[in-house]
Amino acid sequence: MKILEFNPLTCPLSGKNLIEASAGTGKTYNITALYLRLLVEKEFDVGDILVVTFTEAATNELKERIRNLLLRAKSNFLNSERANCEDAFLTEYIKTFKQRNSFKNAINCLERAIQNFDEAAIYTIHGFCHRVLHDFTFESQALFDVELVIEQNELLLEIVEDFWRRHLYNESDLFVKYSMEKISPQNFYNLVSGKVGLHELQILPEIELPDCRGAENKFLDSYQILQEMWQASPTEIEKLFKGLNGGIKNINAKLETLELYLQQGPFLPVPKDLISIANCHVNHPFIQVCKTHNEQGTELEDLYVQKLIALKRQAFTFVKDELAKRKHEKNIYYFDDLLLKVHAALVQDNSNLAGQIRKKYKAALIDEFQDTDPVQYEIFKRIFDHPDCTLFLIGDPKQAIYGFRAADIFAYIRAKKEMTEAYTLKKNYRSDPELVQAVNSIFKKSQNPFIFKEIPFIPIESAKKTVSDQEGFHIEDEMAPPFKIWFIDARQYVDSNKPDTHYLNKDEAYSLISKAVASEIARLLQLGREGKAKLEGRPLEEKDMAILVRSHREANFMQEALRAVNVHSVLYTTESLFESDETMEMERILMAILQPKDESLLLAALATDILGQNASDIFQLTQNEVSLEAWFDKFLEYHTLWREHGFMRMFKQMLTQEKILPRLMRYPNGERRCTNLLHLAEVLHEAEIRQKLSPTSLVKWLAEHRDTHGFPSQEHQLRLESDEKAVKILTIHTSKGLEFPIVFCPFSWSTVNVSKNKDYLEFHDPANEHIFTLQLDKSKDKDFYKKLAGNEQLAEDVRLLYVAVTRAKHRCYLVWGHLSRDYHKSAMAYILHPPEPLDEQDIVESLKKHMKDRDLQEELRQLSEKSGSTIQILELPRQRFTLKKYQSASEQLHCRQFTAKIDTSQRIASYSGLIARYPHYEELADYDAFIQPSTIPKPSEVISEETDYSSILHFPRGARAGTFIHSLLQSIDFLGTAEDFEKIISRKLHEFGFENNWLSAVRSMVVKVLSARLNKNKESFDLKQIPMEKRLNELEFYFPIHRLEARALKDIFAHYAGIEIPSDFPGQLEKVNFASFHGFMKGYIDLVFQHKDKYYIVDWKTNYLGPEVSDYSREAMETAMVENLYILQYHIYTLALHRYLSLRLPDYQYDRHFGGVFYLFVRGIDPDVGVEYGIFQARPSKQIITELTDSITLSKS
Repeated sequence: MKILEFNPLTCPLSGKNLIEASAGTGKTYNITALYLRLLVEKEFDVGDILVVTFTEAATNELKERIRNLLLRAKSNFLNSERANCEDAFLTEYIKTFKQRNSFKNAINCLERAIQNFDEAAIYTIHGFCHRVLHDFTFESQALFDVELVIEQNELLLEIVEDFWRRHLYNESDLFVKYSMEKISPQNFYNLVSGKVGLHELQILPEIELPDCRGAENKFLDSYQILQEMWQASPTEIEKLFKGLNGGIKNINAKLETLELYLQQGPFLPVPKDLISIANCHVNHPFIQVCKTHNEQGTELEDLYVQKLIALKRQAFTFVKDELAKRKHEKNIYYFDDLLLKVHAALVQDNSNLAGQIRKKYKAALIDEFQDTDPVQYEIFKRIFDHPDCTLFLIGDPKQAIYGFRAADIFAYIRAKKEMTEAYTLKKNYRSDPELVQAVNSIFKKSQNPFIFKEIPFIPIESAKKTVSDQEGFHIEDEMAPPFKIWFIDARQYVDSNKPDTHYLNKDEAYSLISKAVASEIARLLQLGREGKAKLEGRPLEEKDMAILVRSHREANFMQEALRAVNVHSVLYTTESLFESDETMEMERILMAILQPKDESLLLAALATDILGQNASDIFQLTQNEVSLEAWFDKFLEYHTLWREHGFMRMFKQMLTQEKILPRLMRYPNGERRCTNLLHLAEVLHEAEIRQKLSPTSLVKWLAEHRDTHGFPSQEHQLRLESDEKAVKILTIHTSKGLEFPIVFCPFSWSTVNVSKNKDYLEFHDPANEHIFTLQLDKSKDKDFYKKLAGNEQLAEDVRLLYVAVTRAKHRCYLVWGHLSRDYHKSAMAYILHPPEPLDEQDIVESLKKHMKDRDLQEELRQLSEKSGSTIQILELPRQRFTLKKYQSASEQLHCRQFTAKIDTSQRIASYSGLIARYPHYEELADYDAFIQPSTIPKPSEVISEETDYSSILHFPRGARAGTFIHSLLQSIDFLGTAEDFEKIISRKLHEFGFENNWLSAVRSMVVKVLSARLNKNKESFDLKQIPMEKRLNELEFYFPIHRLEARALKDIFAHYAGIEIPSDFPGQLEKVNFASFHGFMKGYIDLVFQHKDKYYIVDWKTNYLGPEVSDYSREAMETAMVENLYILQYHIYTLALHRYLSLRLPDYQYDRHFGGVFYLFVRGIDPDVGVEYGIFQARPSKQIITELTDSITLSKS
């Protein structure tokens, strides 16, 4: 097929068209131009044109670019006579309309498009398929209300583990033992993950499960005979072997291995020492049995290998079917399911559904088509391969680098052959002319630079004729070509004692190159600070440079090297958050919080960088019981917060209390550590809320995600650090679609071994229409399949190299030389030193032979000459530079003076905040006192040996005791029995670190509190009548404060003194002194419950008023209520509940619905002694609540 140069002005808007757009040639702009022409010339609405691209980010960019072009086009059409358009396409396009005299129609089309642009059909491929399933539900037979999930790893792993259990648990011990050495559920998961959803998948070899029982029995029988012969005469057999002429090398070690094998039971493979014994040329029954056993073992192992391959084949079928079944049961789709559902619907009912979609979309522009796969192409083909449709496929096969995401270059090649017209873009708008010429020179050196003949390299030209000082990159006194290749002669670096070694090992190369690149960056930045290196007229900065790598390991090498020369860098990565050190440390910490009395878990948590205790600190802790107990109490407090208020509440308090973020920021990579930790906290919080996970379940969830490997979902990828002004380190895959002024490609010489760490090969089978194929038996036709896989890997490596070097606008660095053992297999070897002649069946082997004894440096020199000196060949720089910390000697630095005023009158207040002398940034549940972070137990909390456990009156005092009582009374069901209570009490005592000796006293207290009669003045009842569904524990409230002043509050209570509140309370209130403020009132009510049609407030009080029940009389409690300002507290609570009920109950009336307040002093409640003890009851009048409402809130009663 002849490839034409694309002209957006004259290209016909019909048929099936392919546009191959090289890097930097304005692909996106040409898509917007086509969109404009379809709107104006075809008079389509925005909803008639389907635009599909690869990512959400690209979708948003396209929308913005198209909309901006439409706005510019409308403006220029309206002002065509005075238009001063810098857009060459628009200028020429308007001229064509001047000749046609159809401005009015064009303007109407543009105005309609702009007005309705929200209806524009610009999607990702998954978004488009989701829209099809939604709009054509019946035609596509899609389910209603299906939930779209962003990842299916957990479900997939669950199914794989089910397969493992079903197929391995019932097998023989011998096979299970053999299998466990070869595979695991994780191996199966890695095998099927990313492939089980492929529409076209060929698995080789096609074998069924063999029957191994006969071979197993023979093997076991010979083992038993061997074992019996050894047991019968071990001394005789030993003498036999030791007395052989010439002997057997290391006979004692071999006999030990034999004896161990015969003791431990049979297994495969048979030990090598046994094989060497069997090969002795001695006519003895034991030797003969050894030979027989060895031969049977070999035979059985061959069967086991086939059986494992067959199991792997079955795994694909099982997982595929089970995954579809379970998704159907859960009513969920994963992204790939959207494509498969649409494809299946089109195949089953092609004419009807495809016709309906064509009525909706009259034209389609498919961007990034090089990243297509067979299913995607089949969808577009079935819909838009029609005379009434216009189809443009836009992409660059030279940039097809997403094979690991199932992108299929052969699907692109197949589509290309079926297009009516093919175009190319020949002008580069990104790079300087000399840089474009350098890239052309490199890739046109080979006849088929991209391996496959269907992917030609067509040299392009720069749209820029020249580059001025204000446009390009210039270094004073340095006239350097824009493309630099640093050459490394390994002989200068390898050990002189190894003269035959002509290459560096990978780690040596990584270290050497990383330091050289970091040094060059430091040199350029220093020149920039001195005004000698300028980019587009300004000093060069860190943000102008990018380093492109293949792996996270390479990225880490570079970041460490940059840190060593004082250059700040930022890492763009898709690495999983769960693989980070912070996740591992957080799991240790959460395990310790989950079991706060386990010393080993505590010490492991303290040893993390997050908590920052070193070996010396931990040793001191183990020697100091008081300090260790203080940490136990801290973790107990975190445990309680987590259980009662959730993970995020606990995490925030730990973050503040332990000063975690400032500590982590002191590390060299502190920003990355803090980013990871905060990201992980968000992920854990979301998992806890979404899946309703308990603390134990959340830790299990985290452990499972740490153990699950694979491509992470977007929300679980490491987030970018904040500094956009830093040098950027990113993978080549991440860099696609981006551009940078200066690009370093330090490791493009590295290669990927197609079979390393895999027990299978991946390739596209040329004998079967290039279907994606897994060869599970690497020993079968090994060389042939390995050649296919090797050729495809080399082709992808070349495409990665092309993507890397075309990101640069002004300068690009490559590194080459005798780097690593496999340098001859690399894309750079193929591109820079193309083999002649070329064996197309085994390009890698051709390359290996060709590279032997080549003068690489001379060939690079020739390339430089042919490039017109746009390529410079240099030795790897040895001089090292470190970036100086910038300080201006002439500039005096001064601390800025803060002159603005901060409005301190607006804040969130609480009861605790009103009565204290300091503000609280976050109100905690009020447990008799504001709970400060505990350090070590107070004396009152320490239990002496003489403690009286018989009565709750003697129960320990303090915040921990109060928290325990509150947690207990919130947890129990009031309708339960004493036996039910006992289980919960025992658990809570252990949880809060109290001795189980208190069980009887606490149980008695619970029974008494629940049995006490309430509401004595009216119809009485007890808490045993209140079921769970009528309770609200820890009711949190916020309500707006218009203006709250201490004086106004005192005046209100003074007015009601001696009437409904104690007469001495206003005097006590005089001690309260807070600044006037507005904002919100916040707090927690221990318990709100409903009895009949009334609502009541309960506050649990553990105050110690004396050692006898009589010390909790009405008078004593009233004194405590006044002194502790609890009267103010229950009025605030009543006001909050009043507002809550007025919003929730349609016919709410205060007098009818509000029952009152109970302050239950639990130590003193004992109905047998007297019903008046321990129960303080009050019911504020409607008048005082109305007055408080009108005085301090934004609403009027």
